[in-house]
Amino acid sequence: MKKYFLCFAGSTILLAACGTNNNDQAKVKALIDSTVNARVAAHDAENARKNDSIINEAAKIKAQAMNKDLVLPKDTASAKKPIASPAPMHTPPVHK
Repeated sequence: MKKYFLCFAGSTILLAACGTNNNDQAKVKALIDSTVNARVAAHDAENARKNDSIINEAAKIKAQAMNKDLVLPKDTASAKKPIASPAPMHTPPVHK
C-alpha cells in the first residue's frame, strides 16, 4: 500500500510540474510587436529617403531646364538674328 501511495504521489508531482508552463504571452507579444514596428519604421524611412531623392532630382532637372531658357548665348554671332521685313513696295500715286 505504501508503494502505491508513493507511486501515486510521484506521478502527481510529475504531472503538476508539467502543468505549470507559465510563458508570459503578453511579454512575448509585446516583444514581437516592437520588433515588427521597428522594421516597419526602418522600411518607411528608407522609402521616404528614396522618394525624397527622386523628388530632389526631378526638381534639379526642372530648375536646370528653366535656367537654360533664361541664359543668353555667349556667342552673339551664332545667335539667331531677326529676319528683317521686306521693304515696302512703292506704288506710284494715282492721279485723278
